[in-house]
Amino acid sequence: MIPSEVRERLGLSSDGERPIDIRVRRMDFDFPDDTPEFWFDGDPFLTLYYAGFSATLPDGEKMFIRAVRNFQDQIHDPVLRAEIQAFVGQEAQHAKGHEVLNRFMTKRGYSVDVIEKEARAAVRWSQKHMSKAQQLANTVCAEHFTALMADYFLSKVPEDLDTVDERVRPIWAWHILEEAEHKAVAFDVYKATVDDTALLRRTMAVTTVLFAVTSGIGALRLLSESGKLRDPRLWTRTVRRFLSPTSFVPQMWRDYLDFYRSDYHPWQHDNREAIAAFRAKYLREPARAAAA
Repeated sequence: MIPSEVRERLGLSSDGERPIDIRVRRMDFDFPDDTPEFWFDGDPFLTLYYAGFSATLPDGEKMFIRAVRNFQDQIHDPVLRAEIQAFVGQEAQHAKGHEVLNRFMTKRGYSVDVIEKEARAAVRWSQKHMSKAQQLANTVCAEHFTALMADYFLSKVPEDLDTVDERVRPIWAWHILEEAEHKAVAFDVYKATVDDTALLRRTMAVTTVLFAVTSGIGALRLLSESGKLRDPRLWTRTVRRFLSPTSFVPQMWRDYLDFYRSDYHPWQHDNREAIAAFRAKYLREPARAAAA
């Protein structure tokens, strides 16, 4: 659960009070034919990087659900048990939503279905060869990455999301918001059950390498299909973007490293105000008191 010093920093008055409520939203998405091919800022690399990421999500989200559910019977805190149910509800909806985006990109001629199959095979391998504790550790580490990506758009460079075409923006805004809401659930389950810091750090080191390699390969594969892979202007723009002080890696590097601290908890990164603003701007949701 949330360490006392983090609770004090967040202004939480009791053990049962949570930083923010986790809302399960059932969304319907449709991507019309006039959606531009490169829907993220007109940029082929960004568009196809996130398209490749989307391709891994249906089976990845289902894996996260199973990993957490493996330990839910060991959780006796009613607040955390309720958060597990909300986590499951959100991740199940994410899997469904990204299946729609993946079908749309497949229709456009991109082999996201191949990336999906590879992700499915990787999930099956992990279920067969990894212990339940390792699978939960994988989930915690993956959730740290999605929380970092979410906070980039929530708090660090929120204007970037507005460069996504308005027909595709809603699915990413929704997913970003919910990843931020449930960012601590898998971590809290892990701490309450497995609580093996060494395993978690080893898993994060491996996850970091795999995430960088697989996401890079997926983007390059889709770029080759776009005909833009050899465009020097694309790579000049991409290098400039990623070397910029406002780009993802410089912005999130310190938050990533916090994961290795012995006293780390996801809510040490307090982005509740950004979450509230994001809810109002993109989902038109009124404020609501945190769940207790």
